[in-house]
Amino acid sequence: MEVVADMEDDLKGLVEGSLSVDNLYQMYEMLKVYCGLLGYDSSAFAHVWESGVLQCNVPYFKMRREGILDYLEPQYRQIMAASLAFTDFTKSQKGHRGIFGAEYLHLLSKNSQWNYRYFPDPKRTFGEAIILLEDFARSFPPTLTFQGRISKLVDQDMSDREFKQNSWKFLLKQARPLARHQQWGEVIRVLKATANDLDDRYLEMREARKKVFHFDGMNETQCGDFDVQAWMCDEKINWEVYEPRL
Repeated sequence: MEVVADMEDDLKGLVEGSLSVDNLYQMYEMLKVYCGLLGYDSSAFAHVWESGVLQCNVPYFKMRREGILDYLEPQYRQIMAASLAFTDFTKSQKGHRGIFGAEYLHLLSKNSQWNYRYFPDPKRTFGEAIILLEDFARSFPPTLTFQGRISKLVDQDMSDREFKQNSWKFLLKQARPLARHQQWGEVIRVLKATANDLDDRYLEMREARKKVFHFDGMNETQCGDFDVQAWMCDEKINWEVYEPRL
């Protein structure tokens, strides 16, 4: 009966993902997904697959994984900081007389021209919004690897896919010309659409980060002070929420 009970516990652990052993293959897959979102192609750490996973060498894999994560951490921190800066700005502009506030949108729906009585300096405010969003966009690595860029030249389907995945690039390029012509309603449309696309990409990265150690047995990650930041609240900008100025 004890044997049966032990088997039941093992099966339960397998289903719940709580076995005390390391699932080396899935650990590698989680690492590959996270690194890929940060522009680090898996071919760059083939040794981790060959000498770690294929050889079932857990200590080697964890040692190399720690080095890879440490290497990518500054770039991740840069993306996170750029996201926070733009998000804080949007919160400051969703309240009374903010460019993302309901009051402005209501006025704009009646008159496409800027109402200087309510918003005396739109150029500076929109300029700040565009710069912050450009910084957020530039913080991300290229979405195509070296081989992917070659394929782009010879494969029209690849170019079409890249356009869909990077639509924010084409949107953001419109922001400055529209601002120069003071087409503020269109600038807001571009800013919102671009921010939504970048948010999707950032949140995908955050989700992958949380799962990096998901298949490590007994939580023995051996990755020093690397923090997956599971405590962070990850959500897209809600443009409909009023943000009062404090």
